[in-house]
Amino acid sequence: MFVPGPFELLILAAILLMFVGILMAVVVLVVYLVQQTNRGHSPHHTAPGPEPHLREDVSEPGPASETMTLECAQSLPSADATEADIRQAFADDTGRGEFIILAAADQVFLQASGEDDGPYALEYREGSGDRHFRCTRDLTKAEVEGAFLKYLNRDARWKTDFPWEPL
Repeated sequence: MFVPGPFELLILAAILLMFVGILMAVVVLVVYLVQQTNRGHSPHHTAPGPEPHLREDVSEPGPASETMTLECAQSLPSADATEADIRQAFADDTGRGEFIILAAADQVFLQASGEDDGPYALEYREGSGDRHFRCTRDLTKAEVEGAFLKYLNRDARWKTDFPWEPL
């Protein structure tokens, strides 16, 4: 029976370490690539994120003549929201409360949560659950107010102003 000596054991250990090292390098590379792919998806990420997620297969909510409903945590809803309603809601932190929703239809809305000057979380939904998205970074009250005004006016720039990910 062959019993390896110290030199043979050293060679076997070196070969084993070489294979483990290659495996570790592959794992590190895969982790790095996954992180680069998901870069900016943390809500606390402040560096520029990935390109905003845009759905070209979904049109903007309704024509400009259709009304939208504004709902806040602490105030009565408005069935025919106006720019003045939105500006007032963002000016009155107590009256707005911790969330605000601007709905164009059932399951078609822009909503935000947060208090005072922020930070705020922003989401939108365009019908079914697979068309529900959230902004990947925290926003200021001014940014969210601007998004709500653009949404109300069917100005699609609210989508391109922020990075989005599916919920």
